[in-house]
Amino acid sequence: MAPRTPGATSCGASPGGGWRRGPTPPSPGTRRTPLLMWTPPDPATGQRGPRGLYAFGAERGNREPFLQALGLLWFRYHNLWAQELARQHPLWGDEELFQHARKRVIATYQNIAMYEWLPSFLQQTPPAYTGYRPFLDPSISPEFLAASEQFFSTMVPPGVYMR
Repeated sequence: MAPRTPGATSCGASPGGGWRRGPTPPSPGTRRTPLLMWTPPDPATGQRGPRGLYAFGAERGNREPFLQALGLLWFRYHNLWAQELARQHPLWGDEELFQHARKRVIATYQNIAMYEWLPSFLQQTPPAYTGYRPFLDPSISPEFLAASEQFFSTMVPPGVYMR
């Protein structure tokens, strides 16, 4: 299994391979380390800094309400998979459960992005999946990463509208 990424490690895992939970079990733990960037005050407490902000493994997880909602969704989905895998494989350790749940969540996210969102956005159908090819380099260039982050930031709504 691959070691955890720095963001994932800082969030910590709970026994059973799930993400560390907060005081209310379905929500993530709160930040324990200072944030590297400015964040708005927590709407519930008005506090700035790490208190009251969720530890999502990415600094941008608390930036906008919609990203926070998506972070909570993926957090819960990961823990659901970790529980199911623990039931199916009682001899697996926490790290193995975490990594296998992580792979399933990533695969789900990639499937949604590639076969549901992207075709709708581009108005084109992607080529059919032909199977895993271990010889292909899965990394992306720093230039593509920088450009795509800027582009996708424009797609996040500026606020939540109450109806």
